[in-house]
Amino acid sequence: MNLIEFKNLLRKFSCEEVNDILWQWNNPHILGSIEAYQQFKDTFSEYIQINNVDDIRIVGSSLLGFSLAPQKFGKSISETSDVDIAVISDIRFDEAWEELVRHNTKLNWSKSVGQKNILENKSRMNMSCLFWGFIRPDLLPGVHGKMWNDALMKLGKFPGLESYPAKARLYRKNLFAHIYHTYSLRILKSQLV
Repeated sequence: MNLIEFKNLLRKFSCEEVNDILWQWNNPHILGSIEAYQQFKDTFSEYIQINNVDDIRIVGSSLLGFSLAPQKFGKSISETSDVDIAVISDIRFDEAWEELVRHNTKLNWSKSVGQKNILENKSRMNMSCLFWGFIRPDLLPGVHGKMWNDALMKLGKFPGLESYPAKARLYRKNLFAHIYHTYSLRILKSQLV
């Protein structure tokens, strides 16, 4: 789907319907084929130990080849782009949330002011993400943060993704991913009118 087709889709259908279409899109621009996408999902699901590969989705500019972020809408994917991945897992979300809460309760006992400031900033970012129903697992401290960061780094060796850093949003439920992405589509649609 190109930018003109996407704009027409957004004009013709509700934001919820467009989001559903994008969520089912099985041929991300960045990978170039349905087969490569399936291999990507199989590989990443092993890295993060998720059983259902359908709970892993490439989103954003990596999906369509142009940005869907309202402030960069239509900008083509480039060497400065990253690969945005949505992951739905109540188990992984609860583990991450627990680690985040445990970490924040221990934060005041940190001895290094510099380390404390870095960790506080990462925690604060995740706290704002929680409003939208997701956690940025790459910002987690401890074991879970290491697992996610290792998995995202390994994706840099996946064919087609070698020059793009990967970022993930971990959602507890599909509903929260749909709400978040539909909200962005509403902003885009209002800009098109």
